[in-house]
Amino acid sequence: MQLMGHCSVCFHQGLILLVQMLGDFS
Repeated sequence: MQLMGHCSVCFHQGLILLVQMLGDFS
């Protein structure tokens, strides 16, 4: 399983998505 290799990428994308969502709320 190469899941750990993409872990940081998925986390980074998820973080950006979260920030965009929070930006829409404010």
